[in-house]
Amino acid sequence: MAVLSSNSNFGAPSGSKVIMSPSAYMTDETWMTVVPFLSKGIRKMPIICEHTNWWVVLTLDGFGSHVNVTEALKVFHEHKIFVVKEEGDTNAVNQPYDQSVAKADKANIRDLLDQIRFKLGVIDQWDLIGICCNALKKVSKDAWISSFKRVNLHPDYRVDFVEWLKRIDGSLQCGERFFVNEHDGSAQSTTR
Repeated sequence: MAVLSSNSNFGAPSGSKVIMSPSAYMTDETWMTVVPFLSKGIRKMPIICEHTNWWVVLTLDGFGSHVNVTEALKVFHEHKIFVVKEEGDTNAVNQPYDQSVAKADKANIRDLLDQIRFKLGVIDQWDLIGICCNALKKVSKDAWISSFKRVNLHPDYRVDFVEWLKRIDGSLQCGERFFVNEHDGSAQSTTR
């Protein structure tokens, strides 16, 4: 595993690091390496850094390493960061990136990959990081603004929580609506 760390952060937030795993996939070991940097970076964020006694809530997807590595969760706890697991299939409703930004980002990545493949032939992990960074820089400001509006996170367009839940009600599944009796199709209350 390689950790890229330098004096220059290339405009990335404090605590940012590039960590390469041998497989190029997230592993428990890679996640455990990431978490101390991530925790320190979160605590250095504006407003958070001014309130050292406050707890921070970090929402992560349900990827195994994010929620199953006990030592990583302990590091978050030491930095007063409470980790909440986001349930599957909720990111399309609640995360700004998964709105119009993701579509633009993926289109930009495809274009850049085609250009780089033609010139380099073989692409390594470092090339992929450069491509992704460049692709994100190409996403328009308007795409980000639109995405934050769509998920009720744009500060100038936010509605209260109850109103937001009403707006996204058709996209939410919980309780009886989620668990259906396979025999007669009726809703049933089940704990999993």
